[in-house]
Amino acid sequence: MSLRKHQRRAAADEEYAFEDDYHSEGTTEPSGPNEGVATAAGPCVPEEEQTMRVRAERVGDSGAARSACRYVQAVALPTELTGTSVAKTAYIGSHLMSILTTTASEEKGDLRNMITPPFTVVQDADHIIIELIVPHIKAKEVDFYIDDTLFKFHSHPYFLRLQFQQSLVEDGREKAAYDYGTGKLTIKLPKLNAGEDFTGLDDLNHLISKQQNQTQGEEKMHRPAIQVLNSIDEDWEDEDIDWEIDQTLSSAPLDPSDLLGKPKYGFKNHACNYFSPLQADLRDFLEIPEPDAIPSTQRSDLRIQLENDKWNPDHYMMDFIEDETILELIDWKAPWHPSATSLSHASPADLIDSNANARLQFNEEEMRTLVSLPPKEYIKGDLLEDKSALCGMVSLLFAYAYDKRVSVDVAHSESAWNVTFLSPVLCWLESFHNLKSVMVASYRRSLCYPLYRHWDLSTLVQKDVVSILALGKRYTLKALLNIKKILDKSEQFYHHSRLFLDDYCRWTQSVSSKTIKNLAEELAKVQIDKSDVTWPLQELEEEAVRRIMEEEDEE
Repeated sequence: MSLRKHQRRAAADEEYAFEDDYHSEGTTEPSGPNEGVATAAGPCVPEEEQTMRVRAERVGDSGAARSACRYVQAVALPTELTGTSVAKTAYIGSHLMSILTTTASEEKGDLRNMITPPFTVVQDADHIIIELIVPHIKAKEVDFYIDDTLFKFHSHPYFLRLQFQQSLVEDGREKAAYDYGTGKLTIKLPKLNAGEDFTGLDDLNHLISKQQNQTQGEEKMHRPAIQVLNSIDEDWEDEDIDWEIDQTLSSAPLDPSDLLGKPKYGFKNHACNYFSPLQADLRDFLEIPEPDAIPSTQRSDLRIQLENDKWNPDHYMMDFIEDETILELIDWKAPWHPSATSLSHASPADLIDSNANARLQFNEEEMRTLVSLPPKEYIKGDLLEDKSALCGMVSLLFAYAYDKRVSVDVAHSESAWNVTFLSPVLCWLESFHNLKSVMVASYRRSLCYPLYRHWDLSTLVQKDVVSILALGKRYTLKALLNIKKILDKSEQFYHHSRLFLDDYCRWTQSVSSKTIKNLAEELAKVQIDKSDVTWPLQELEEEAVRRIMEEEDEE
């Protein structure tokens, strides 16, 4: 911040950053002088304080100088020093040097004992709003500053550095409010360009990553030969996935790694030889018999063969006849359908709401999980890989939605098994490249493995997946975080979290909201017929009806 800005702020008698006229949603008004939101305001800035600001600007560390100047503006002078200009200058100077020393050491990287607090970032037309969970801090020791796209916050023992893609401005409109009861600090930062849409706010890993600003010449000189997707950019956000391709079960292309004798699997098939030391325990969390030996081109055929062996027509007929419990599960209102009245008869396309949950927030546990994921770069531009990853996401969400529905959203010990064995992506490490093939595989597994096997239940779960995706990227990411949480708690199934869910939770943050919305729309168009699963479902249902009628006649 320039000296002129400091002087203008001093002359205007602006308040320090902590003001109580902005509160985050749900924050209660303070009930007393020592409760609720902490505020501090600086008095009219005297000439001596401006002098200290001049010296601070000349220190050399502009970031530390800015932080120190802000701190100095909030210094409260002891009553015994109010009459002497020299005493006031010395008192302020001691605080100035203290904060300069502290801030300089922080900027040199001496943050080993600092804690990255859970946080969320949202925006309105003119501001970026950051909410941090920082309990037990002293409001008067809170310090933050803005430098173009860089934001830094510090209050012992917490430190947070965020790198935005668009510019902020420090012009006196920045505000903060702290709620002692909840430990929530809400910081409101003005945008340089009012009305500008800040991108990448959902990608928390990218926001906290350390980046160096480059000049245009440096950026051109050091640009890598392979462009890497590390955040949302215009090309990725506007790029449409072409779903209009042949929808057959055998459409998976040959994996080049198979030609080298090393079958790959995991997120975007980036892993191999992971299961070699786990041969004795594979059956606990995988159905594919030899994952490090069976190439990707054979997995689908082997899976279908084993599913045919597992298929039990009597179980299906019994669930069709004695369907009281299943009908209750179908009528259950899932959390992603809060306003639905008759979901079992609703069209999937009718469930899409592009504006739903636009300001959905992550809870503290979800924020900690996102921040704890190590940064990872993904090669940009391979549409086939991206399409396969989106199909895999649909498979995971189908298994998750089935488990949520049959348990009516009550945690139980079989969730990890349900999620794993209902998803061919997890239990067979299979890749898909069109939506119908992944939905047919998901339907088949929902009809031959779990406790409840009913066609209407499977079709409703597909609508559930459409609804989850239609609620937006944040809601989809929250569902993936829940899947990761389920798998992480299991001593067998946590391997799938390492191979798939960690990457899905990272990658989804960089996927555009438009892509998720398009995926919901395309999935809503996919129609699965009973003949697609290759089992005689219609004949079995007709036979079940005939048996019911015979029993009624006998009675």
